[in-house]
Amino acid sequence: MRHNQLRRLVFHQHWPILLGLFILLIGISLFQGINGQQEWHNRNDPQNIMMETDGGIHYQKKTKDYVDREDHHYASKAAYYTVYRDQELQVYKTTPTKRTHTTRGQFGTGRSELSMVIAAIAGITMIWGSRRRYLNEFLRTLGYRGDQIYRQQFLLYSSAIVSGLVLGSVLKLALLASRIPSHYWAGFNGATWGLDLISDVLLAVGLFTLASALNLIFVNGIIALATVVLAYTCWWLPAAVYLNATTHVGANYLSRHWATGNGLLLGLILGSFCLANWLSKRRTLENTGNAVIRGFRLPGLLLLSLPLAVFIGRIFSPILVMSTSWSAVFIGWIIALIGLTAWLYRPKWSRWIWRLVGQLR
Repeated sequence: MRHNQLRRLVFHQHWPILLGLFILLIGISLFQGINGQQEWHNRNDPQNIMMETDGGIHYQKKTKDYVDREDHHYASKAAYYTVYRDQELQVYKTTPTKRTHTTRGQFGTGRSELSMVIAAIAGITMIWGSRRRYLNEFLRTLGYRGDQIYRQQFLLYSSAIVSGLVLGSVLKLALLASRIPSHYWAGFNGATWGLDLISDVLLAVGLFTLASALNLIFVNGIIALATVVLAYTCWWLPAAVYLNATTHVGANYLSRHWATGNGLLLGLILGSFCLANWLSKRRTLENTGNAVIRGFRLPGLLLLSLPLAVFIGRIFSPILVMSTSWSAVFIGWIIALIGLTAWLYRPKWSRWIWRLVGQLR
């Protein structure tokens, strides 16, 4: 009974944001579907297909047939045209790609990166909004603990994210199916689509939970959001550096291994939730001027230094006349450690910098 009352109070405080989040996620999916079907119809335009046919194949006198860029032979342009329509215009790939084992196509069926960023922003907004408007302090005066408040907030926000993504994906699929003939859905599989949707939902909830936990550690919401975005876009970079590659090595591996990837996402959600729940119970962060909780300065420094090291290392790679390698990353890591130490620990030698920053503000 008491939990239900707290849930109603939290919902009353946050319902405009929850409704906006739900509508925004659905809108992003619908916009992706509209763009996808428009792109498909543009690609299916006879004039565009003719241009693709003329530019994609050439006549070979020796074999007296037509050859495309991948050295496939066709008896005529009409044969190439038929293959092009049956393969390149499929909404979903008929065979999974070797690199990622996914059948997602190019007509609005891929993962919406914007939705993932919105989920991370929702985690920041949940903590920052409560802190800015002293919402949690009001609830504490009613006898509720910080961890109880966080759990109810997490439940409401994650429900909005899950329902928005699921409903948006269903509506997007219905929109594409209504505008694209069934002949071009040969690669669609309901089970595979469901597994992809589960992965998207878990990733969005994971980013949301991680963002909320980081905003309890880093008081500055911008820093917390930047950390989440770096973690989302650059977590695979150590593998890429180790293999001296520029492709999404780690991301491709987890895409090929659905259970492993989603198991790690569940671990991320559970770990971030437990950390945020612990912080909410033991600390009151509504009134604090610290950039980061004192006990988390060292983990925060190490967490932020890794992606920054790779980015800075790639700047030094041309100077060192080599591709991204451990030597360039090491130089970037040293520079990142110096900068982050000046920000998190505020040593004496860096105080004049912060005085200058304060004056510039």
